[in-house]
Amino acid sequence: MEEFRAAGANYEEKQELIQEIFDGYASKGKLESWYGMSDQEIIEEEEDGAEFEDQTLQGVITLEKELDNKHNAIKVLLTDVDNHKHHVGYVPKRMNKKVDTQMEYISRYDLDILGGREKIISMDDNDNKYLYEDESELILVVQPVDKEGNRTTKGKNTDWVSRGILTVIVLVVILKIVT
Repeated sequence: MEEFRAAGANYEEKQELIQEIFDGYASKGKLESWYGMSDQEIIEEEEDGAEFEDQTLQGVITLEKELDNKHNAIKVLLTDVDNHKHHVGYVPKRMNKKVDTQMEYISRYDLDILGGREKIISMDDNDNKYLYEDESELILVVQPVDKEGNRTTKGKNTDWVSRGILTVIVLVVILKIVT
C-alpha cells in the first residue's frame, strides 16, 4: 500500500482541529515547533518555514470503514495526546478498494506533517530582517507501516503484498524443481 494524503482535511474546521491536536503534541514534547528555534535563531539561520514541517507522529492514525456510506468511504481518525480519536478526513476515493483489502496487513499508520503555520523571513525598507506569520494548509500524509515495521511508501518497490505473493510463487517453483 502506498502513502496518501487525507482527503477533506483541508476544510477550515478540520484544519483548526488538526492544529489544536498538534499543539497538544507540542506541549507534551512529541512535536517541535519551528525546529525548537527562537524567532531570532530562525532569522540568523535563515530557517523559515512551517511550524511542524517534516515531522512524523507514529501510530496516531486509525482507519475506520464507514459501512453505511454508499461510496465505501474509509475515515481517517487522528488520535490526540489524551488518546481521543478525531475524524479529520478520508482515504482518497480512488484508493478505497486497495486500502480496504490491505488494512489487515498494516500494523500502524504514521503521520508525516507538511505545511501549517509559517514563519517567513522578510526585510523592511532598511534591510533589517524580520519574521511574519502566515497560514498555509496542514497536509496529512498517512504512511502505512507493515507488520515488520517497514513503511510502505510510494515510489519504491512497496507493493509488499504482491512481493509476498511473488515470494510464495518462487518458493513453490523451487520446491517443484527440487522434488
